[in-house]
Amino acid sequence: MFKLIDISKQYGSAPAVQGVSLEVLPNRSTVLIGPSGCGKSTLLRLMTGLIQPDGGAVLFDGEPLVPARLGAVRLRIGYVIQEGGLFPHLTGLGNVTLMARHLRRPPDDVRRRVEELCALTRLPRELLSRFPAEMSGGQRQRVALMRALMLDPDVLLLDEPLASLDPMVRFDLQNDLAQIFRSLNKTVVLVIHGWWLPKKGINGLTAEPKEKYYELRGWKV
Repeated sequence: MFKLIDISKQYGSAPAVQGVSLEVLPNRSTVLIGPSGCGKSTLLRLMTGLIQPDGGAVLFDGEPLVPARLGAVRLRIGYVIQEGGLFPHLTGLGNVTLMARHLRRPPDDVRRRVEELCALTRLPRELLSRFPAEMSGGQRQRVALMRALMLDPDVLLLDEPLASLDPMVRFDLQNDLAQIFRSLNKTVVLVIHGWWLPKKGINGLTAEPKEKYYELRGWKV
């Protein structure tokens, strides 16, 4: 699905990633683990085309991820940024359905998809009438996940989805994420700062051959 070849990126004189190569296979979960500043989030932004590499190449479905392809490729990617990134002036429902409404998807299809995602994320439908400031951290993360899945993308990218949550909420949500990953059968790339996952994976998920871990240390995979 994604292939990064000898990727380098720097901001000014400060390198963000340097000489990183990795492959994200379709319909598998890939986890990027590493300390702050090692370039995990930069790799996700490179995969979405939000930034361009200074060196190396990013491939999506075997083809270079060039500006001419970005519009079509992004419709196949769901992206959950750090702390969810919900728009504070929109309700939960407004956030979840934003792109579907922009693309003029049929209202009945949008409503059905919202109901499916509420069931998938175990979020009560009535909470979507609230604004992000009126939700708990766990609820905001579930809404952010619903927004990323709204268009039924082929790929789901999650950047530290549990980092800002308190331990009890994190425990509940990580178990729900494990179940969601199993049920979706999608390509998932998950960035985490450290082992909030147990060594056996999320509820034993890493015992399965469909999950792969990369540890980044000083830009080396």
